[in-house]
Amino acid sequence: MSGSPRPSLRAVAAVVLVLATAAAYAPLLRADFITLDDPIYVLNNEHVTTGLTLANVEWAFRTGHAMNWHPITWISHMLDVEMFGLAPAGHHAMNVLLHAASAVLLLFALDRLTRAFWESVAVAALFALHPLHVESVAWIAERKDVLSGLFFALTLLAYARYVERPGTARYALVLVPAALGSLSKPTLVTLPFLLLLLDGWPLGRMRTPRFGKATKAGGRTRFGALVREKIPLFVLAAGVALATYAVQETAGAVSSLGALPLAARASNALVSYCRYLVHAVWPADLVVFYPHANAVQPVLATGSLLLLGFVSWIAMREREHRPWLITGWLWYLGTLLPMIGFVQVGEQAMADRYTYIPLIGIFLAVVFAASEALRARAWTTAAVALPVLAALGLCTRHLASSWRSSRTLFERATAIEPESSVAHFCLANVRQMEGDLDGAVRHAREGLRLSPYYPDAHKNLVLLLARAGRMEESVEELREARRVEPRSTEILRDLGFELARMGRTDEAIAQYRAALEADPRDVDAMGRIAWIRATHADPARRDAAEAVGLAERARGVAGEKNAVVHDILAAAYAEAGRFEDAVRACEKAVELAQGAGEEKDAARFREHLDLFRAGKPVRIR
Repeated sequence: MSGSPRPSLRAVAAVVLVLATAAAYAPLLRADFITLDDPIYVLNNEHVTTGLTLANVEWAFRTGHAMNWHPITWISHMLDVEMFGLAPAGHHAMNVLLHAASAVLLLFALDRLTRAFWESVAVAALFALHPLHVESVAWIAERKDVLSGLFFALTLLAYARYVERPGTARYALVLVPAALGSLSKPTLVTLPFLLLLLDGWPLGRMRTPRFGKATKAGGRTRFGALVREKIPLFVLAAGVALATYAVQETAGAVSSLGALPLAARASNALVSYCRYLVHAVWPADLVVFYPHANAVQPVLATGSLLLLGFVSWIAMREREHRPWLITGWLWYLGTLLPMIGFVQVGEQAMADRYTYIPLIGIFLAVVFAASEALRARAWTTAAVALPVLAALGLCTRHLASSWRSSRTLFERATAIEPESSVAHFCLANVRQMEGDLDGAVRHAREGLRLSPYYPDAHKNLVLLLARAGRMEESVEELREARRVEPRSTEILRDLGFELARMGRTDEAIAQYRAALEADPRDVDAMGRIAWIRATHADPARRDAAEAVGLAERARGVAGEKNAVVHDILAAAYAEAGRFEDAVRACEKAVELAQGAGEEKDAARFREHLDLFRAGKPVRIR
């Protein structure tokens, strides 16, 4: 099966690979954004929606938004907005384009590393068309996967060129895409270890341990020298890993050992390694969220450990005669390690997107093993490979169509994983957006049944019931929420806001007062009562003395740097007829808002300032 075809045939193979990828992912051009993470990354992120500006680029490098540090990914989203605005088709098309480009670059990189063109074509085609990669391509918020995949493939290609003729300039060309890839998704921290693995096979650079015969690298090098060669890559990996962990730890995304014991993490890791392999062979029932067992699974974990140990033993035993087995297997185990769950980030047991680069190792081992078994019988090989790839492509197209909307995605998820609380909560959000409040309540209740202590779930159900006009149930749910939810003041405030929005002012004030009873230093609750008492159109609901008292108390707690508190204080002074004080407080609010770059708030405060200068209070229904 190996061989070195003419350049024209290489070009044809690349074009066919792109066309096949485009055909498999064509349904995404009619897909929308989804409600899970897409708003955080794009739709509701003003640094992205305002496009590519110097200020936004600076933000990208210093932010830990969305509990990750990946500045290049943020910049790519900004570029999408510059080109396509917020039309989802453009964002989806860019993901597909990046995925297709990664597949082509992977083809050329593997061909240069292995000198086995047709095997490289097969590996690249499996990468391009396997359904396990749909999540990475179809989910706009997972731009980090396809972008880091592109730079990963470029790094492999640059490394192959460097090995052929080592030099400083060629080494720099390895570092550049490696750095860009790590700044797109930090899980590329395993890259230097992977390059060491490739030094064994297919490059044959490693003197010990033995990995087959020496290849075009021209002799072998001591392992220590190969490690020293990659010190800049190790330094890069360490820096990115530390920055990412710090961001996720600060954001509270990393579960403590108390919340999820090490034994449960280890059990889930072993089971997940094997579940990914099962899904690679039989990609059925793939969903956007897999619930975590949150406990040791002794039978599954033991079976998984035995299977992983057996495959590892086979790969080690065959490392001299079939070195692609150990390389492919360690590629899979090693590159998946940062996402396997020993450091638990999020609440999922596993995720299809985590296999984006690790599965290349499995594809590599399987393809080269098949090539050896078929012994270059081209027609036999094609007869086996083409139907497999066609079937995978059709599965990918079918799965991609389920990403058409949030509703289709999460309805599929609840059908396949009915015990997934996250899927039910997401579907509740979708139903609410569609105006089906009863359906939203039904899914929210089911989610809470499955995860009674899920963050924000009780609060959301309280608000859903209020919006549906089911106030008695809402109050009852509020009691339950305050029993199990440590952030009960936030729930009280949010319910108060919802009641105020519905025109139920007295009930809203009662909820804000309850929040203040729970936390006497709750600035938000003080401010909301003060605002109502100072600005309500109904004189019976205004109270200048209470408004001023609460607003001044809020300023005392919040300090002098809170623009919103100063605006509320100004409105309270105006209601009390103290317009000079109102002007001074509102001028301070404008100054603080402008200093923070909050132009919308500053404009609103200036409107209030004009009223105060004219001796008029603010009136809002």
